[in-house]
Amino acid sequence: MAIQTLQGADFLATRLNSLVLVPDFFEGNYAQPEWFPADTEEKKNALTSFVSNEASIPRNVDTLLEITKQYNTLFPSVSKWAALGLCWGGKVS
Repeated sequence: MAIQTLQGADFLATRLNSLVLVPDFFEGNYAQPEWFPADTEEKKNALTSFVSNEASIPRNVDTLLEITKQYNTLFPSVSKWAALGLCWGGKVS
């Protein structure tokens, strides 16, 4: 996970006096920088596979709903939940 993501989460938690969770939707896998630009068949195939599998919007919406149920159990004092995402994360949220 990118350090900027964690720094942003820490910033939000501090500013909003809130619990901020950053789940790993891709389970440690991520789009590799060397896939960009996707100017070869190998890069295109790798990127297409990632988008179709790990980054599948329907798969990850289901994941978000499931982890929210888990978070409700882990953090019963939380009365309101929100989801924030940029780019891909916005689509899932």
